[in-house]
Amino acid sequence: MLQTVVMRFPVKLNRRLRVLIVDDHLVWRRTLRMYLTSLPELKVVGEAADGRSALEVCSIVQPDVVLLDINMPGMDGFETARSLLYRYPKLWVIGVS
Repeated sequence: MLQTVVMRFPVKLNRRLRVLIVDDHLVWRRTLRMYLTSLPELKVVGEAADGRSALEVCSIVQPDVVLLDINMPGMDGFETARSLLYRYPKLWVIGVS
């Protein structure tokens, strides 16, 4: 799936696609990070465990794509996605469940 996103990304980049992983399960975040770092087209620039920290981390690392867990405590994935896209309209958000 992520390889498809890289191939269809709407802007030609002269660099690796910057990815932020947002999920409340540490083991899943680490597993996903290990897989993504094996792909030469992608660079994992950060992780967040919830929606609020995703907003903070996103402002610092400025990703191209956010892989976002839909079911998180507190600010869920839908609310987080709305906030991210309001602040960063060119950001790609991919919901993961």
